[in-house]
Amino acid sequence: MKYTLKLFIPILLLFQTSAAFSKEDSSVKLIRALLDTKVNYKNLKVKTCPFNKEKWILLLLSKKGFTESINFSTKCDIKGKYSPKREVPFPVKLQLRKIPDFSKVDFNFLINLSYTPSPKIKVSLSKAKVYGKKKVVEFSAQYSALIDPFTKGLIKEDLGGQILIKKINGKLINKTYPLKMKKGK
Repeated sequence: MKYTLKLFIPILLLFQTSAAFSKEDSSVKLIRALLDTKVNYKNLKVKTCPFNKEKWILLLLSKKGFTESINFSTKCDIKGKYSPKREVPFPVKLQLRKIPDFSKVDFNFLINLSYTPSPKIKVSLSKAKVYGKKKVVEFSAQYSALIDPFTKGLIKEDLGGQILIKKINGKLINKTYPLKMKKGK
């Protein structure tokens, strides 16, 4: 379950583009940190936010939606309210704190689950933007994994995905980066 949440919180930021944007820079590192809480980006606290894990699992298993509010705290550097649904894109708007030059992220989040031949989750972020003092980065992301919701780690096999940086301050970039979750705690 925590991987689904990591994808959701997914991405939250991404910036500091180079003129050529040919190599992975801090913007991609930030997105990775938001998708996979085992990646550290400027000590952004997402993993310890009070997500309702039981409701997320129920969403995966039964499609029962819910509304969740997350607030800033000593253990959480994001704030927002959203209503997750399965197989229907839903809007997410999050405020960020303690990240110099970045203040919020908006995206549409889509969660799909298939059962053949094995349970597989696919999450997508579309119409995604990260806003900073001097930058607006438009991106999308997708990730897939084989899952087992009844085991501790949820993720049975990481199938990976990609991050697509579309535009930075309106300038077309269209650069993709692979997305794999780190193994470990």
